[in-house]
Amino acid sequence: MLLTRAHPFRELLDEFDSYERDRHVPELMQAPGAAFAQYFENVVDDLPQAYQGSGSRLALYISRTLEELFEWLRSAEFAEAVKDGGETWFGRMNELDRDLYTGNVYEVRHVLGTSEPPSDAALFVERFEVQDDHAEQVDEWAVQRHLAALAGTGGVLRVRYCRAIREGIPLPYYYSPGNRMMIADLSNDGAPPAALLSDGLRAAVADAMQWDVRLPYVRRDAYSFLFAARAGDEEGQR
Repeated sequence: MLLTRAHPFRELLDEFDSYERDRHVPELMQAPGAAFAQYFENVVDDLPQAYQGSGSRLALYISRTLEELFEWLRSAEFAEAVKDGGETWFGRMNELDRDLYTGNVYEVRHVLGTSEPPSDAALFVERFEVQDDHAEQVDEWAVQRHLAALAGTGGVLRVRYCRAIREGIPLPYYYSPGNRMMIADLSNDGAPPAALLSDGLRAAVADAMQWDVRLPYVRRDAYSFLFAARAGDEEGQR
């Protein structure tokens, strides 16, 4: 998957969402190798500060295999859509992790929960920049403890643990902080989703915060669904 994040100026959010829904994401979905995309806005109201990382929009692009994802990233159609996005929006966004636009290519390593949650599920995303001297310990904790703690929380439909790929990617801003990621699909049952305020998720996050003072970068964000698109779609579907 490719996960990208942006932080447009507040007064331009509606324009940015329209651009993504009606132009940018559909153009990317025409490129070979793409399978599915989802687009989200961040949730901050009524949530603890620990759940409020940075940025205001997230796009998640899925391919069936890593080979197809790289075919997509290296395609002429992808390059043209990214060029158009940069020309249209760079200079109209807030800084995000010392850049204007950030992203990472991730490979899913472990999954718990349903194989096909609804496409309009909300998301809870934790990203960690893990140095080599902590890598084995973090991976063991994430797989043996944190993954199960999140998956066992009511309202959590699926949890994926992912590692970033750090070579062969054509765009430099797809090497952003966050070389490990835990991403949970949540029941879309309120604003904010009930799972975000549950005792189970609070306890899992409290346990995860041991890494906040040991790693150089940790971010947590909650997102609500705005639209999705599949390969060949001419426009994003709400």
